[in-house]
Amino acid sequence: MQKKNMVKDAIRILDSRGFESVQLGNVRSCFDIVARKKGRMLLFKIVENIDSIDERTAHSVAMLTNFFSTSAFAVGSGYKGSRLEEGIAFARHGISCISLETMERVIDGESPANAERFIGAKYRINGHSLREVREKSRTSIRELSEATGISADSIYRYESSSPYVSLSNWRKLEQFFNGKIRSLPAGVPEKVVDRKSGERIEESHGISLIKMDSGPFNMIGKMKLRYEVGQITDRRTSRKRAEIYARIHTLTGKDFPFFISDKASIENVFGIPVVSRRELQQLSGEKELKEKLTARATIY
Repeated sequence: MQKKNMVKDAIRILDSRGFESVQLGNVRSCFDIVARKKGRMLLFKIVENIDSIDERTAHSVAMLTNFFSTSAFAVGSGYKGSRLEEGIAFARHGISCISLETMERVIDGESPANAERFIGAKYRINGHSLREVREKSRTSIRELSEATGISADSIYRYESSSPYVSLSNWRKLEQFFNGKIRSLPAGVPEKVVDRKSGERIEESHGISLIKMDSGPFNMIGKMKLRYEVGQITDRRTSRKRAEIYARIHTLTGKDFPFFISDKASIENVFGIPVVSRRELQQLSGEKELKEKLTARATIY
């Protein structure tokens, strides 16, 4: 099934369940649909084949699930030449991948079973919990590595963040520590792990933004308020993004989207305020930023 038809079907499913939704259309993005019903919000990446989900996209989705306090799913029709099974969720770089039929079940509140073959089920391990249990048992990383067959580098990585682990490694650790390690729900990261491609940018006076690996936002920031930030490029692309930002703002009602420009020659694009980099660096704090954005916006 072609992606455009899958998107139409996904929107139809959401409409039938009473969700409001925003479709990103031709805007390049790590997700294609954001939907909300009362206090529940969901992100969907629509693909024909879930093998096309790369690590960069997955990392951006993980950042946004944390940012919006929501869950995200990749909805596809197949993988490696096979069709996705109904009622089954596969893991691809940490994203739960489901079929359109399973999407209906998820929206209705069902929890799909984890697939244990092919792409493989993966679990989000609580790194703090693993380290705490290991230290209480007086087991070194090297000893744990020798006992389980998991590399010392992998164990160190598990403890340093909250990554997804393979089903086999999860079982080895569970068996060694008698089920004392806590897991985390899929699709809801405990924290955003910064990488070179997602580095944190510390602006002056406590205004902190994080670079995104892929669109629709160039940066995001969560302080007392929540901000989605775009970079002014050509007029056509900026207008497309502005329209999407405005629709997402209408859906969430709590965020403050804006554009950063090297030269703030205009105050807003399609109602989305524009702030120059120099202005951002000279702000006295978040209060002044909110005042500037509110004065220049027509959508807030």
